[in-house]
Amino acid sequence: DGGGGLPLGALVAGLLALVAGAGWLRWWTRPRQDGDALLGELRRALRRTGRPPEARTTLLELERRLHDAPDAAAYVRAIRLARYAGEPPHVTGGQRRALRAELARNLGLGGRLRALHALPPRRVR
Repeated sequence: DGGGGLPLGALVAGLLALVAGAGWLRWWTRPRQDGDALLGELRRALRRTGRPPEARTTLLELERRLHDAPDAAAYVRAIRLARYAGEPPHVTGGQRRALRAELARNLGLGGRLRALHALPPRRVR
């Protein structure tokens, strides 16, 4: 049979491209997080990595504790300014990555995995 159908490989590749494109579109159109959502995520991340702050800890105190990791401190500062100065949160992927690294510091492989689960990579705008 010299049929002119598409090879199975081309069909599979097309299907995979379609699924990948749909996933990318979903990721790209996800709504931005506001300061309250980022604050909630920060609180959960601190708890999940075994570093829950005391009830009276302020964002400014947390930011100051991160002074040795300027990008991580900038992430917390962006949340603080969004919450109290009414600014939209301007966080970057690098700042998020730095905070995740600080959450995992001195916790070994298990801590790195908990930090990754607690503060997964996300597209931030």
